[in-house]
Amino acid sequence: MNSSDDDPSPNNPAQADTSEFFFPGEGASALLIHGLTGTPYEMRWLGERLAAAGIRVRGVRLAGHAGAPEDLGATGYDNWDESVVQGFEELRQ
Repeated sequence: MNSSDDDPSPNNPAQADTSEFFFPGEGASALLIHGLTGTPYEMRWLGERLAAAGIRVRGVRLAGHAGAPEDLGATGYDNWDESVVQGFEELRQ
């Protein structure tokens, strides 16, 4: 199988960038939210493709994610909701 610029990078946790991201654009906006136990790394590929189409994109990291298991255990849906609302407000500005 040949690799392509449109293919996601291999999932290598040691090299994965788990930080939040923002890609500027005009008009439409997209807020990308990873799943439970996930990270923004999972959504970055989609964010890059949306940004290439001119869409403003913000990828958030839910509270407690991308760290130690204890970090995730110390958070709940109210913290995750706060992460999403903050990402939305930053995208809106």
